[in-house]
Amino acid sequence: MKFTRLEWLLLFGTIGFYILFFTFNVPVDFKTCKLCDGKQYLKLYWFFESGTTSQITYPFYTRPLIPLLASLVPGKNPFFAFHFINALFILFGVISIHRLWKYLKIPDHLQWVGFVWLLLHWTGIIRYNLFDFITTDVPVYFIQALALTLFFRKKFGWFYLITPLAILQKESFIGVMVMLIIIHFWEHKALWFRNGQHLVYALFIGLSLQYLIVHVILPSQNHQWHPVLTLTLTTKMTLEDPTRVIRWFAAFGGAYGVIPFIIFFRFKKTKMSIEYKALLLLSLMYCGFGILAGEDMTRILFLGFPFIFTLSLFLFQEHKKWLLLTAILLSLVSLRINELVIKPGWAVDYRELNYVYFWAIYYASAVALFFLAFKFETVWLKTLQKKM
Repeated sequence: MKFTRLEWLLLFGTIGFYILFFTFNVPVDFKTCKLCDGKQYLKLYWFFESGTTSQITYPFYTRPLIPLLASLVPGKNPFFAFHFINALFILFGVISIHRLWKYLKIPDHLQWVGFVWLLLHWTGIIRYNLFDFITTDVPVYFIQALALTLFFRKKFGWFYLITPLAILQKESFIGVMVMLIIIHFWEHKALWFRNGQHLVYALFIGLSLQYLIVHVILPSQNHQWHPVLTLTLTTKMTLEDPTRVIRWFAAFGGAYGVIPFIIFFRFKKTKMSIEYKALLLLSLMYCGFGILAGEDMTRILFLGFPFIFTLSLFLFQEHKKWLLLTAILLSLVSLRINELVIKPGWAVDYRELNYVYFWAIYYASAVALFFLAFKFETVWLKTLQKKM
């Protein structure tokens, strides 16, 4: 794989930020944190490392890929192993996202905005995954960007390889594949199966392999569950407690600030390219995951970065740089770069409602200001120019 000069710069910059945040990082103490997800992934690690079996709850036993890779790292130190695997996938993720943005012809100055957000944000690819490092989240960025690039380039044969691995890494990729199949059908209609069958077969193989590994190879689990039941339960919770919607809005702002609202301001029902359709539907899917896929909304929403932020940058190409600068200034607080050490209390996910309302009001006000700037550029400024 050949790297361009820009990619080498990105790699060295990523390594530099990784070292900086690693130096100041105060990680979760997994020995005392009984409810941390990492406790479940450690059980999978020790199963692959030494054959030790123990009860693992849903959905963690459906995600064996990263614990398996960690068990292949020499030595028997799971903490070092997970750090090592995460560091590799951070580098893979940066390159994969860059190549997606390069394919979409997103200008370099917009790419730098995206990478700064990805690398510096407190729930981004580095900082949060150094804090809560026994995780399967990190490869999501790499896999999603790679899958989208392959889909756009119509290299569907690769999905036979990446789909089974991605589903074993995290079940959310099932939703990505379903969306890609829908988008391909939407684009080609009567002829969709000519190439679309590869996506369908790859998904079937991925689901079959996951079932085989989880139910035949891994230790049997009494705590059986299903993604559909999870979505049903969280939907019921949202209907019974509308404040979850406010919490979701504050979490979305905490993840991205007001930058993605360009998507809503620019939305049109006219003919759209397949790239726009794919990014829009996948972004909406992750917005849905944010409120329906779990309680830690900020983290889940940020995992949709390859879709949500990519579409935002894609649309900012048609606007003046000062409009993007306005959005960035209104959103800077979301990065939490005033402190290097992460404080979980920054997230609105589990905080008291007064804290949630404060941030919801801030982001609502910031969106209103951003909308005024958008209207000024797209309507009022053009009107003034015509009069002059």
